[in-house]
Amino acid sequence: MYSSLDKLKHIDLALFEEDKSVVEKTLVEESADASVLELKGKWAEAFGKSHSRFATLFSKMLTAVAYYKVITDKNGKPLHYVCLEANKAFEKITGLKRENYLGKKANDLWLTNGSNLHKVIDTYGRVSFTTESLQFEYQMDPLKKWYNVSAFSVEKGYFVTIFEDITERKRMEEELRQGVKYNRGLINANLDPLVIIGQDGKINDVNRATEKITGRTRAELIGTDFSDYFTQPEKARSGYEIALQKGSIRDYELEIKGKNESTKPILYNASVNLNDQGESIGVFAAVHDISELKNLQEDLIKSAKFTVIGQLASVVGHELRNPLGVIKNSVYFLNMMLKDDADEKIVKHLKILDKQVNSANDIISDLLDLTRQKVPNLELTDLNKIVTNAMSNVTIPANIVVDTKLGKIPETLLDKEQIQKVIQNLVMNSIQAMSEGGKLLIQTAKQDGILEVIVKDTGVGIPKKDIASLFTPLFTTKAKGIGLGLVICKQIVEGHNGTITVESKVGEGSTFVVKLPIKVEKQIVKQPVSDTSMAFKDGVKIEG
Repeated sequence: MYSSLDKLKHIDLALFEEDKSVVEKTLVEESADASVLELKGKWAEAFGKSHSRFATLFSKMLTAVAYYKVITDKNGKPLHYVCLEANKAFEKITGLKRENYLGKKANDLWLTNGSNLHKVIDTYGRVSFTTESLQFEYQMDPLKKWYNVSAFSVEKGYFVTIFEDITERKRMEEELRQGVKYNRGLINANLDPLVIIGQDGKINDVNRATEKITGRTRAELIGTDFSDYFTQPEKARSGYEIALQKGSIRDYELEIKGKNESTKPILYNASVNLNDQGESIGVFAAVHDISELKNLQEDLIKSAKFTVIGQLASVVGHELRNPLGVIKNSVYFLNMMLKDDADEKIVKHLKILDKQVNSANDIISDLLDLTRQKVPNLELTDLNKIVTNAMSNVTIPANIVVDTKLGKIPETLLDKEQIQKVIQNLVMNSIQAMSEGGKLLIQTAKQDGILEVIVKDTGVGIPKKDIASLFTPLFTTKAKGIGLGLVICKQIVEGHNGTITVESKVGEGSTFVVKLPIKVEKQIVKQPVSDTSMAFKDGVKIEG
């Protein structure tokens, strides 16, 4: 291609032989100072009949343009394509000289990769014999450059490609892709849940830690309201608004809930997320699970409370028993003196007084037992007999139906007095939970080297908020009581290397399960007193 239009360059391509597929004739006529392209057929017509205008346009275009002819076999199947002409932009972008591309077949050009040459020929063949137009991005060997290619046909058997070098854009896209991949890797490597929240309060992105703590996948979380995953949505939204208004928020305490309705205490930290123009587009939030810290705090509080109980029991217990003993002896003396001559009201009140003294004495005993490191007095014992004895010591109201199912179980080493106390305590709790009547199941069974005692009632059930505190000293849900019964039960069972668990549903009742290992030799490991001060954590299942 030359700037002068004095004389046109004329190119006439003969048909290719099927077996050789080579150009038979290329005729070039040149003038002394310049030459200009003259093309036959619809190619020239497509750009206007004026050769000079077309040539100028063709020559000065900044976009690379090339014109090809498709060579077929006798059945019309494309075999090759040959470059007939291209503009200066083509030469500049590709770095090829005119003699290196003009009249060259596809497999002689840099434009194709040998491994997919047949696909390229078929594609361009389809374009040249149909009205179909294509646009695609393609990496061409051996230059390792990327091009955005448009291909169309202006005459049957011929096609035009218009393309531009997009290598730099592709490089930047790859860098961006790698940057995103790197950032995603950093985000996912973070052990704390991370969340990107939009201006509308909807989740835009999360990391794997967020998926884990919520029990939901990234796909499930994106597009949903972030506050839906907290036990107090309004408080969560308030923290989000503070971050938007003030730029950040630190150590904002919330409680996050999982898919199975489990909850965890967390600290919410967030900072405003800005775009390139400095405009707020939401917040970037991090969540730190403080369950262990909370448990440690609670354990310290319970330990301190237990210490107080121990001091109270040791100092006051004996002091209280002295006056209680005097009162009990006085009641006995009055009963002996009055005998059959006493007024009914006096006898009634003396019985009440005696009963209350015994109750007070039991509380003192519980306090003292709780603070002692009491080792079980083990004997080879039939657990079923212990259950029977325990039930005989409990008065069952007429409106409660008791179903006792004692399984076939072996004898094991137990402290009869301690285990009987556990069963009596659990049965009494069940009776008190069924003030309107109900059914009480007492069952024993053997499973995999473990003896089980099940106490199940159809009472009021235990509220969800109270379940974790059941085995905490001084915690009680009863109008009367000081919250030591279940704590002592846990202490006794763990002293036998066993466990005690509870399942409860409000309005349907509770089930306590005591599991004791079958032992025939005295190998019980003593439990430290400090363990009994801890709240019951394991084996608790709550429904409703």
